[in-house]
Parts: sequence; C-alpha cells; structure tokens
Amino acid sequence: MRWAVGFLLLLGACAPSAWRLARKMEGKYTTGVPGQGWLAVAPGGADRAWVNDRLKASIYTDSNCGPRYSETRIEDLATELVSGFRDLQDLSEEYRTVGDREAILRIHQGRLDGVQMKVGLVVLNKNACNYDFAYISPPENFDGGWSAFEQVVGGFAEMR
Repeated sequence: MRWAVGFLLLLGACAPSAWRLARKMEGKYTTGVPGQGWLAVAPGGADRAWVNDRLKASIYTDSNCGPRYSETRIEDLATELVSGFRDLQDLSEEYRTVGDREAILRIHQGRLDGVQMKVGLVVLNKNACNYDFAYISPPENFDGGWSAFEQVVGGFAEMR
C-alpha cells in the first residue's frame, strides 16, 4: 500500500506545471452579484449559486481547469450543459465578449425532470479553464431574472 501512495505522489510531482497551475485556478474568479431577491446558497458541485424563490429561478457559475478543458470548443461545452433536458428547443445563440474572451450565449427551453424550464447559458474558455454560467427558471418567469443573470456574467474576472 505504501508503494501506491508513493507512486501517486511521484506521479503528481511529474505532472506538467501548466496542468498543476490550471488546477489551482479552478474557482478563482469573481462574478457580479444578482441583486435583491436572490439568496446565495450552497453551490453543490458548482462554484457559486443563487436562488430566487419568487421567480422559482436559480443562477449558478462553475469552472473547470486543466488541459482537457482548454481544448474543448465552447459550443460543445454549452451543449453538454443541457444534456439532461428533454424536448429541448434552441431559442437563440449569439457570441459576445466576456472577460476579454469570446463566449457563447444560448437560450433553450425544454423539460427537466418533467417540468417545463427555460435556461440561459454563457460559456467561455480562458487560460486553460472553461467557465460556465447558467440561469434556469419556468418560462413565464425567465425575463424577470434575466438582468440578474447579466449582472453575474458582467462581473466575471479571473483572479491571479
């Protein structure tokens, strides 16, 4: 068993320094805050999350860093984020600049766990990390929380 621990430590020490640096960058960024009516909650597997009970909506942000993420196209990453939806409709797609990088903004509507939902996504790659932002709500409440989502995305900056 000791040899296995020693091997893992040696393997970690031999990992490329760029990979080790990228892993340390994960979660190291700032965002805007969504404002009044939004409550910060435990993010689970994400980096940050907020909910708005009145809108029955949530916003989350997440980052993943390392070589395998830096090489993935933002379009593919955005598609991955909605893989759990059924009857997914693509409502819009545009490219914009976020944190001095090209980002994709997509809006979809579909069923999640049998419930009709609308979701807005922003995805970008920067410095061996991918960053994703998601806003999800019932379709009838979507417009009511959009400006809060834009505030979160608009405040994005990497911390070094």
